[in-house]
Amino acid sequence: MENRNYQIIGESLKYYSKEKNGDHFLFEDLCDESILIAIVADGVSQQPCDWFASQTCCQTIIANFKNNRQLEYVERIKESVIQTNEAINAIEDRCSRMSTTLTALVWQYVSNKCFIVNIGDSRVYRIRDEYLQQLTKDDAIIRKREVMTSAGRRLIDQS
Repeated sequence: MENRNYQIIGESLKYYSKEKNGDHFLFEDLCDESILIAIVADGVSQQPCDWFASQTCCQTIIANFKNNRQLEYVERIKESVIQTNEAINAIEDRCSRMSTTLTALVWQYVSNKCFIVNIGDSRVYRIRDEYLQQLTKDDAIIRKREVMTSAGRRLIDQS
């Protein structure tokens, strides 16, 4: 058996005025494949069921990743994300239109290769020799918003 030496620590606090925490994280060691999956999702609080969106995202990514074993790693991750997005978008009733960020790391610990997917503003950092390096960039959607000014109406970019 290979030597796996890692430590996972996670904590998330709910916003004081919220009933449930919109964050969710999940880690799973697929020992038979020598892979660790680490996922963080942050439900979008302006959308319904943010807590359910992030929880569903984490659980569904891992389930889909396990079910796509026939694919190469990059395609496997891509398909897992696509299938998870479809599952979240298919939810109806009071949670319809829920959304979440996603940051997932798939680590092949025998070869020490990592694959990262990032959607939204949850980030991945690496600490090496006491140096912190940001590995992902935040995604932002730029929207036009109309505002009133003393000179009349104008459009501004809002991320």
